[in-house]
Amino acid sequence: KSFLKGEVVPIGSFRSNSVKINNESKIYDLLFVSMFKKNHSGYQEMLGNFIKLFNNIKKYSKEKNYKLNILGSKTTEIEEEKAFYKDIFSNLEFNFIPQAKNRKTYEIVDKAKILISIDSSLGYESAIRGNKVAFIAINNRADDLEGSYRFGWPENKDRKGSFWTDNTSYDEFFRVMNFLDTVDHQDYLSLINKELQNLIEYNSQNSKFISILNKLQLS
Repeated sequence: KSFLKGEVVPIGSFRSNSVKINNESKIYDLLFVSMFKKNHSGYQEMLGNFIKLFNNIKKYSKEKNYKLNILGSKTTEIEEEKAFYKDIFSNLEFNFIPQAKNRKTYEIVDKAKILISIDSSLGYESAIRGNKVAFIAINNRADDLEGSYRFGWPENKDRKGSFWTDNTSYDEFFRVMNFLDTVDHQDYLSLINKELQNLIEYNSQNSKFISILNKLQLS
């Protein structure tokens, strides 16, 4: 609104809206959204923080006896991405789900008991679909001049909340994960609607967008 004149109509994620929510059957204990970018300077800059997160995931998985699943991010360099995580989680069995053109990503996230996201848009999309998501916002790169990698940007939310943190300690990671592990689902939905109401929404079958198109055709 600060740049454009006209009505702003939030519709959420067009692709996510196109997929019916079906999160009754959970088959993935933990699902981590990969941000693997082999030759990206920002990724290399934050690799130290990411390694700390990976160690936290490893420790938590072993403590809870949870199976780790990794949602791949690259349609190219798939083998490099898989090898990277195989090296990181060398003593932990995990399931790697590669990126692919026709991968049913939203069906997959709907089946995760807890999804772990750093700052991916998929994390927000999954949360507003009613799935439990841990936001570990540790991507505090030098080029983050406006705090755009913080949870909830552009809103100025606290750095720590019930299901998010920007801290790399295991205590903080455990706090967030344990909350999601134990919170009642209806209570979680109420919390998500409160925290994300100005950030993203789910609009089944893009009914808002279709309604706008219909009005334009009639005008």
